[in-house]
Amino acid sequence: MKKNIEQSIKLEMFNRIAYTSILAFQLWEQKEDALDWLSRPNQSLNGSIPLLLCETEIGMKEVHRVLNALEWAIPSNAFFMGLFCCDS
Repeated sequence: MKKNIEQSIKLEMFNRIAYTSILAFQLWEQKEDALDWLSRPNQSLNGSIPLLLCETEIGMKEVHRVLNALEWAIPSNAFFMGLFCCDS
């Protein structure tokens, strides 16, 4: 039973890393550039390494937030800095 739980946890982590890697590869289009971004400390992630953050669901979501911001060329902290507003 414990072994099955451990395997399930590892599989979930692998899936998060694989999905995040695919998103990075699509954004940079060059495997080397994507791997470089994924494996180095990132200022937008408080100095954390994106792939290591993917060990948890919450960490993966933070990495995806930055990837989405990069894709749309929006500073990842723009909403928190008040650069964008939800009021009409």
